[in-house]
Amino acid sequence: MSAWSTNGRQNAIVADALAVEGIIPATRASVVSVYEELAACNERSLHYRYGDDLAVQRSQRYPYRPGGEVPRSAVVTLAVSWVYQSCEHPGFDEEPAARLVQELQAHMEQRYGLSFETIDRAEVVWSDGELPDTPQWYEAAEAGVGR
Repeated sequence: MSAWSTNGRQNAIVADALAVEGIIPATRASVVSVYEELAACNERSLHYRYGDDLAVQRSQRYPYRPGGEVPRSAVVTLAVSWVYQSCEHPGFDEEPAARLVQELQAHMEQRYGLSFETIDRAEVVWSDGELPDTPQWYEAAEAGVGR
């Protein structure tokens, strides 16, 4: 597995999707709270994997800003990425943020038929035009992340 810092936009999109899909209350306070939990869980993973010095260098905290509209397939991809980047520390499965993201993944598959295996990642284009078609996506799929 891997542990890299998730960015503010990724965390915001996942937190926003949790509210839009009715998994958490659709209030700014709830979304910001979950956004902070996502970032904190990712930071715990960085600290566990790399130690304090490197984790601080890799960690990126951003104030919450709405993530903006993205395709549902991007939400699924970002949720899988968040799990992959945040699961390195003991107790990850008991983390409230991890449970919410896993619930979001299950919801997206049940309601829309979207999972990491079913989406066409070639259609998930980021605002900068890049595709999330990097080795980490394949490693995550092979490891069963997002299932």
